[in-house]
Amino acid sequence: MRVLTLSLDPQVLEPSSVVASRCIRYGTVLDTYTVIVPTVESKIVSLRSNVVVYGTGGTHKLIQLWNMYRIARRCVKEEGCDVISSQDTYFLGLLAWIVARTYHIGFEVQVLGIEKLNYVRKTLSYFVLARAGSIRVLSAGLKNRLIHEFKIDADKMLLVPIYVDVSSLGLDAQIHTKELVDANNSFNEKYRHRFNIVSVNRLVPIKNIAMQLQAIAALSKEFPDVLLHVVGNGSLQETLEKEIQDLGIGQNVILEGFKSGTDLSPFFTQSDCFVLTSDFEGYGMVIIEAATAGLPIVMTDVGCAGEVIINEKSGMIVLAKDTQAFTQAVRKVITDSALRASLKEGALQSIAELPSFDTVLEKYTASWQQALQNRY
Repeated sequence: MRVLTLSLDPQVLEPSSVVASRCIRYGTVLDTYTVIVPTVESKIVSLRSNVVVYGTGGTHKLIQLWNMYRIARRCVKEEGCDVISSQDTYFLGLLAWIVARTYHIGFEVQVLGIEKLNYVRKTLSYFVLARAGSIRVLSAGLKNRLIHEFKIDADKMLLVPIYVDVSSLGLDAQIHTKELVDANNSFNEKYRHRFNIVSVNRLVPIKNIAMQLQAIAALSKEFPDVLLHVVGNGSLQETLEKEIQDLGIGQNVILEGFKSGTDLSPFFTQSDCFVLTSDFEGYGMVIIEAATAGLPIVMTDVGCAGEVIINEKSGMIVLAKDTQAFTQAVRKVITDSALRASLKEGALQSIAELPSFDTVLEKYTASWQQALQNRY
């Protein structure tokens, strides 16, 4: 089978990235796997003999979309394609449907999240989802939303979580590379006398990092040694720096910037608690990473909450935007060592029950087959 995916993740162009490694493994069960992603610079990267990634080129989103369409048409005409898959339900989805209808191939939509639904996006989503031959959904929460809000037939959807590869983080206790040992030792030398809380996210509004800062402002009065490490970068960097200053918590919060691999590992393996305060998540891969590391988790009721993370068993779950409840949940984790141990055990058990990559890949293949059977 030959599959073409319209992606939104430019990291797929980096051969060493986690998403690229997943694509390489998809290629083991496909004749060809082609990915097109919007980028400013035009690129072609061969990840495997049958796995190729195209960066569209273009300084404007409309130019990138047009180039994506041109590349997709060329790939289908010259190399052949059985299924085209879109990683969103909006403009990429519309573009994929046009290609599928023009060349009479299967059309799959991946629903990784539904956010910022203005009138245009909601209208496009209705249109695209209704015409998909197969819909691959990331979480049960998203599936239920599609059923109730978009009136999608449950039989048309396949629930398939993303497999989260944590090998690059060195979370396996048996892995002791010099780089990891040095990174862990350095972290402990700096912060071993603090109660270390970590969040890993883009610095964008939907992550609601302001709620973390407000909680730390309240908790630092009772626990002056509490320290929040915010790992990530984004458009709100300067706004958050100002809020930290205004709240007077410069001694209790560090904006760490972007980290990956060995540099990120100590934040998972050496911290005392992980927090996520998003207003919305399609799934929340960082939660899987935190749970794999055995971190007590406090998170809002989004993404894999209620599926992988169960309240008071494998994590503490509060309603989105409820700063008071979030603060109290973090306070419980700080003060109750028995609770921390229990949440750690529960998180590790939840991770052990997640499907393997081979199982996930079987479900991906089933979705592609369904799209092919319902081709135009």
